[in-house]
Amino acid sequence: MTSFRASKLEERLLPELQRSTLLEPVLSVKRLRLGLAADAFSIMPSPPCPSTVDWAVKHLQQCGALDVRETLTPLGWHLARLPVHPAAGKLLLLATLFGCLDRAASVAAVWSFKDPFQLVIGKEKEVDAAKRSLTLGEPSDHVAISEAILQWEQCRSWKEKRAFAYEHFLSNSTLELLADMKRQLGNNLKQMGFLASGDVRSNWENRNANNLSLFKALVAASLYPNIASVKWMNTNMANPNKSARISVFTPEEGRTSLHPSSVMAPPKHNKGSGPRVNFCTNVGANWLVYWLKQRSTNLFLFDVTLIYTLPLLFFGEFIFSDVEHDNPEECFLSTKTIKVRCKRETADLLCKLRTLLDFVLASKVTSTQNSNHHSEFEEEVINAVTKLITAEDERADYLDHDFSESDTSDGDSHRKF
Repeated sequence: MTSFRASKLEERLLPELQRSTLLEPVLSVKRLRLGLAADAFSIMPSPPCPSTVDWAVKHLQQCGALDVRETLTPLGWHLARLPVHPAAGKLLLLATLFGCLDRAASVAAVWSFKDPFQLVIGKEKEVDAAKRSLTLGEPSDHVAISEAILQWEQCRSWKEKRAFAYEHFLSNSTLELLADMKRQLGNNLKQMGFLASGDVRSNWENRNANNLSLFKALVAASLYPNIASVKWMNTNMANPNKSARISVFTPEEGRTSLHPSSVMAPPKHNKGSGPRVNFCTNVGANWLVYWLKQRSTNLFLFDVTLIYTLPLLFFGEFIFSDVEHDNPEECFLSTKTIKVRCKRETADLLCKLRTLLDFVLASKVTSTQNSNHHSEFEEEVINAVTKLITAEDERADYLDHDFSESDTSDGDSHRKF
């Protein structure tokens, strides 16, 4: 760096509390029973910004770790005990109960460490193609990440693992560390009573291992409230001159962009001559969840998964409101600042099933008994939710949406369900 740039640098880094999101520190404060988060942080030698503390508390309340009085919920108590990001901890707990733990543990390890994919200058097209080949046709970076780790683990010899990593532009050393982290996460779940053996590959905890619709729903549940709405364009696959693409709108900032490393970002290699690349074979999902939002040359979303509506209604906030014209047959279901128009009869059924699901999840998280001891009632509720989410994601009957870009300019969009 230049001497001018060096002269502008701070003498030392800011304390970590002043440059982190504070999600894990807030959970630690609550576990230690130190009172309100703002009061506990204010007496520290280098306190963080109050607005950051408020954001962290609100985020944990929205994801179900804290109640309105800033008290740890049963879910929050277990998240505080896991040495990972709250989203990673929530994904592990939900995947243990719903039966897709191995794939979920792969993503949780990445969220706790780093992405195994490498950026190779001059080989961007090959890197994109390798990553897209691991999505299994799903609009999800998390499927690609988990599939890379799972396929690498299935390689029998060290030589095969090295060859697989080289072919798919993956860091073999990072994959080794991620595999070790998965074993540690399994041991953590065993100590908490969620796993009998500590093996994330156990049969019962992976009974839905091939249900990618369910896996994407659990990713959405874990990343909530990091959501955005999606508008599809150029979805006519019969026209080879146009590839499908999406516009993304977050409730806070409006229009945003997907980072070029995402499998859902339009391939730059489509420009010019050569065959067009369709980056997704599962067009239509109308919501998006993301791991990170960061501004550089633009405001980018990193590591995204596209989902339909039911995962947000089952695992996100669930608030009823009347429609504008007081239509007795319809109502709004609010998720964050986004409203979904719904028939009241359907809303009542969803509310009942959501109540049963909340009861099952609360009882499982509270009892901390091994997950293979589901009662018949609990299994029926979990299976019903799984079947509905799977049917919706597999396009059993998709109702197209009709909203303009201006609908999301104020962070409030309407969908019909």
